[in-house]
Parts: sequence; C-alpha cells; structure tokens
Amino acid sequence: RRSYRTIQENLFVGVGVVHVLGITAALLGWIGPIQAAVLHLGPDILVQAKASVEPLLIDQRRFSYVPTYYPNAEDPRSAGDLPLAPGQAQRGVDFRLRRVATVAVQGNIVATAGEQRGVMVYLLPRSSVGLTEKSPFPVVDGRFEFSAVLPGSYILVAERFGETGGAVSSARAELDVHDRDITGIALALIRPGELAGKVHLESAKASTARPDLADTNRNLQVSLQRLDDDGAFISASADGSGKFLLKGVSAGHYRVLVNNLRNALYVKSIRVGDYDVMETGLDLSRGITPGDISIAVSANGGTLKGRARNDSGSNPGGVQVLAIPTSGTRRLKTAVTDQNGHYEIKGLAPGDYRVFAFEDIESGAAEDPEFMKRFIDKSSKVTIQELATETVEAATITTVISRAGQ
Repeated sequence: RRSYRTIQENLFVGVGVVHVLGITAALLGWIGPIQAAVLHLGPDILVQAKASVEPLLIDQRRFSYVPTYYPNAEDPRSAGDLPLAPGQAQRGVDFRLRRVATVAVQGNIVATAGEQRGVMVYLLPRSSVGLTEKSPFPVVDGRFEFSAVLPGSYILVAERFGETGGAVSSARAELDVHDRDITGIALALIRPGELAGKVHLESAKASTARPDLADTNRNLQVSLQRLDDDGAFISASADGSGKFLLKGVSAGHYRVLVNNLRNALYVKSIRVGDYDVMETGLDLSRGITPGDISIAVSANGGTLKGRARNDSGSNPGGVQVLAIPTSGTRRLKTAVTDQNGHYEIKGLAPGDYRVFAFEDIESGAAEDPEFMKRFIDKSSKVTIQELATETVEAATITTVISRAGQ
C-alpha cells in the first residue's frame, strides 16, 4: 500500500541564524549525509528530509536535527501532500532543518547470545504509524540506543529475523518519552504462536430459512490487523464448519476482522474467553493468551435502501453509497447504484450511521475519519434496527475526491 524511495547525498547546507539557550549564532557548514525519503500515498507523496549527524551537547542536553516533512513540518500528519503528474519535474521542494532538544532511549534484548544476533529495533511514533519510515537500529551485544528522540508517545519494536527473512521472534512495548533520557528498557523476545477460533451463526429471528454458513461462506477469512501498523495483517481461511487457525502471531495489539462475509450477515461479537474484544481489540502484548476466538455472526441485521440524487434532480448510476457507523470500530458497508440510481445495503448491525454518496472517491479514503469530516454536511443520518428497512435518498457528492484534493 505504501512504498519508500530514499536518496542520500553529502550536501553543503546553510542553516541561517539559530537561537539556542539564549545564544545566537550563524551556522554555515556541512550537514551530512542528508537523507530525502519520498513516501507515496496513492497519487500524492509526502517528502521527508533528515540529517544523520551526532547530537550537539549543550549544558548536558542533546540538540539534534529531527526529520522534517514538506513544507517544514515535524509531524507527518501536518505535512503537505505533493501531487505529481507523470513526467512532471517539481522544483522548490525546500526544507529548513533545525536542531531541537532530544533525549536518548536505551535498553537491552532479553535473549540468549545466539538469539540476539539478527535483531533489529524500531521506534515508531504512535500517532503516525504508517506515515513514517520504519528505520531499523541494529542490536550490538544485546544493547540498543536511540540517541535523538523527540518527546512523545512511541511503539518500541524488536524483531529477530531468520535465514528466510521472516521474523522468528519479536517484542513490543508502548513508550512515553518526556524530557529525560530513558534507560534500562528490557525487551524479551517471544516466538510467534498460533490462535484457533470458530465463526458461528446466531439463530435467525425471522421466519425465513436459516442461512447455511458452509454453503454461503466458503471463502470466509479471519484476519488480525495490528493497531500500531495498519498495513500488517495475519490471515487464515475458515473451513466449512467455520473453524480457522491463525499462524505466526507475534506479540502486539490487534483488531480482529472478518472478510468475505455474505452481505446479509454482520459480525455481532468477537470473544476470547469471557471478554468481548470487538471494540477493545485483542491484546497479545505479553504473548499468546490461552483460549480460542469465538466470532458470532448474525442474520438479523437491518437494511438500508433508496436512491442517489444529484443537484439536477436526476438519479445517476455508478454512485458509491457508503453506510459508515458513527461510533465504534465496525467497518463501513457499501453499494453501487444501478442505472436508475437505486441502491440497497443489507446486513447492517443495529446502530447509527452516516450515509454518503460519492460519484468519485479515492480508494481507501472513506476509511480516513478526518477526510470524511469534510463532507459531513452532505451526508444523511439514519438509525438501523434489527430486521428493519430504512429508506434514505442520498445526495451525491460530485467533487473529484483526493485526500490531497479540495
């Protein structure tokens, strides 16, 4: 979903005038190597620059150049997208790198000497995982150190890779960094494990025949998605009875997803032992917990139907209609209007929804809450009850949509 391209050069850089701890000085000199990373997000890119320079010590405090995103933002969420057309040369993508107060993060890998070989450690900002480059730090004699860390909340990850390149053991920890060095962190490597489970169908309340899970969901798939890395999935296919086995599950916090579920069904609950983990997620930060995953799906959902209508009063076909829950972690459901502008969405869990109708929308954009807020005034609100049908005429959004767009 995302790719990186990196260019490194030794550059002669002027850093104007800086003001540090009451001392003003003009600096002009070598900062190198400078690293420029191009992060692709669909048709748009984010550009990052950073300098691999040792921290400057002033009064026992470290001052370091921090990664900067175009146009001069230190938080990737505040970065500006840079749309590029094929063959286009974009000039003026300039950066101003500055030193800021940073701290060191140090720790050890808890493992035998042999298991410490091949271990890489990552420090990922918790608020922008997936928007930052995953730069590994090697472990030397069981120790690791990040020498220039900004205050903030992070995910600390250690992974040991085998001969085939896959992670054979790992450890993860949440870390809050303030204004002091953090030392003595111990990361204990845990080997991946297995999680078994079963999808079962709740009894239908309607008088219609009970749907047969074996006949209608042969391609049913259960996935674990890391909450700290939205691109990391572990998946398994369910057999005819709904049983599945997830392999290679490492330590972490996961969301449980059910894919290829028949339209008329919805996921009602996801339980591990006595706990429903559908909203909270499955916490495996201390390793695999005993107990199978039990997923209940229901045929007692509601239905949303109607027509899409544009500003001229006609009912266009090919419009994507989205039913997005207003709360919780349930996934949106979609339908495309037919040639007469009609749509129908079945298997909606009881609750409140926002209904949007896009004539054009970038793939994946509807999963971005901040992006969807731009169009909240063009949506309709509806409440879905069990086995009930609601009718909504959805006003189309005709703007050509991109997350870097208007």
